[in-house]
Parts: sequence; C-alpha cells; structure tokens
Amino acid sequence: DQLAEAHISQAVVHIIYDWDFKSAKKEFKLAFDLNPNNAMGRLWYGVYCFIPISRLKESMGEIKRAHKLDPLSPIINWGIGYNLYMAREYDKAIEAFKKTLAIEENFPPAVYFLSETYTENKMYEKIFSLFSKSASIWGVSGQNIEALKSIYEKSGYKEALQKCYDILIEESRRGYYFPNTERAKYCTRLGLKDEAFEWLEKAYEERENGIIWLKVDPVYEGLRSDPRFKQLLKKIGLE
Repeated sequence: DQLAEAHISQAVVHIIYDWDFKSAKKEFKLAFDLNPNNAMGRLWYGVYCFIPISRLKESMGEIKRAHKLDPLSPIINWGIGYNLYMAREYDKAIEAFKKTLAIEENFPPAVYFLSETYTENKMYEKIFSLFSKSASIWGVSGQNIEALKSIYEKSGYKEALQKCYDILIEESRRGYYFPNTERAKYCTRLGLKDEAFEWLEKAYEERENGIIWLKVDPVYEGLRSDPRFKQLLKKIGLE
C-alpha cells in the first residue's frame, strides 16, 4: 500500500471497468500523497478523471504537469493531443499528434487519433497516408487500403467508409478484434443511428472501456439529441 503505481493502476481500473470516479479519485489521491511527481499518474488522472466528464481545462492542467515531468514520453504527448481532440481544437490536436509521432514513429494511439482528428476536421484525403503507413493498426490489408482509396477518389468519403466498415466486419468474423464502440463510431458516421445505439448498448453490457468517452467524443455529435443517448449516459454514470 506504499506503492504509488499500484494505487494509480487501481484508480484506472475503477474508471475504465467499474465507472466509479469517486473511488478512482481516492486512489489517485493516495498515489500522489506517496509521489506527487509521478508523471504517468498525472497523465491518467487528467485523462481518465476529467475528460469523460468534460472537464477539459482541469484535464489539460494535469496532462501538462505530466509533460513537464517527462517531456519526451510518447503517451504523455499523445495525451495533450487527445485533450485537444476532445475539445474540438483540431488544428492544435493535429500538431500535438504529429509531435508525438516525431518522438516515436507509428505510435498507435497517436496514429489512430490523428486519423480521428482528420476525420472530424473533414481532411479525409490525409487518412489514407496513415492507413498505408500503419496498416496493421487498422486491421486492413495494403490491398484493401488501395481499394478504399480508389473508392474515395471515385465516389467520396461515405462510400469508402462503408466499404471499410464492411471489411472490418468481415475480418472480425476471422478473429480481428473490432470493438463495439468502434462499430458504433462507423455507424454514427454513416448515419445508421439505430445500429450505432445497438453497438453502444453491447459496449455497455460488455463494459468496454471505450464507452466512458461517450459524453465528450465529437464523433457522437449526431446522436446527442436522441433520448437513448441521455439514458445511456445515466446508466454509465456520466450524467
């Protein structure tokens, strides 16, 4: 019980699995009493305790404190971009993710959220260069990436997105892990609201950690006016 890292790990479990923010904050406090300068603890405190409930200013304060302690950490630099993405400050988020990739090329969280930022900023043509560079992250073969690029050039973003979704559904039948929350994101962007809610309900039932970002993630903007969205937030404890 004198190990800060153990309290930090326990805090993260409380949030991403138990959805218990009160217990998580208690564990973070115990950790910081033992070591107030634990950089990873400050990062996860900022990311997990504040971003899911839209307290982005407090989140960034903790993440920047972590960055000051460990400025070359890829995951901490990613955290800056992640906060900016959730704040809809897309140009700044892109800059932060690129800085992260300059520290560690193909760092998966930065590649993924750079793609998400390009998508929300409608910079669709930029996504394919990321796909080609880091195909293994997406579960899509190089051949399929070229096919998606061709569809995008001929028919536009939504047609390419639908094809990508179909490919990942098919790959999931062969064992590729395609989380329910990711399926919900595709359906939301495709305008398939009922299917999106079906996947989000499954994510809730299976306690997927991605569900804790539901309140703040910009991808779900098209679902927020639906009563089912508010009901889901209440069940998770985000309202």
